[in-house]
Amino acid sequence: MLEAVEGGKPIAPRATFEDGYRVAETVDAIARSAESRTFETVRFRA
Repeated sequence: MLEAVEGGKPIAPRATFEDGYRVAETVDAIARSAESRTFETVRFRA
């Protein structure tokens, strides 16, 4: 994901709904970490 955003690399073959979900959960963990200034675990729902 980061390579695609930073370097403009395509996500092969293409992104799925699952990919979008995982990105959203990762971004949420980053936001929690920035707010709490601690390590936050990325939580994926089953």
